[in-house]
Amino acid sequence: MEKSGNSNGKDDGGLRPKGFNLSTFKMHALGHHVSNTRYYGVPSGHDSKPFEHEHVRYKSFYPNTNKNRFVAQIARQGCNQ
Repeated sequence: MEKSGNSNGKDDGGLRPKGFNLSTFKMHALGHHVSNTRYYGVPSGHDSKPFEHEHVRYKSFYPNTNKNRFVAQIARQGCNQ
């Protein structure tokens, strides 16, 4: 953290307040995710089936790659369909 000075140029030893950083907050909130899910349960209407289906779809592209830098190759195949 950077120290701030007062108006007469002397260092008052105080710390400047940090602004809100959304990516830092996301990392902080991630630590509460498991306990919140256990306490509140999963959100109503939450269904992971569509995401699982997409995962299986993209796994089927792997044999069509040369196994080097396969992530980019799989992404390219996914965009072409």
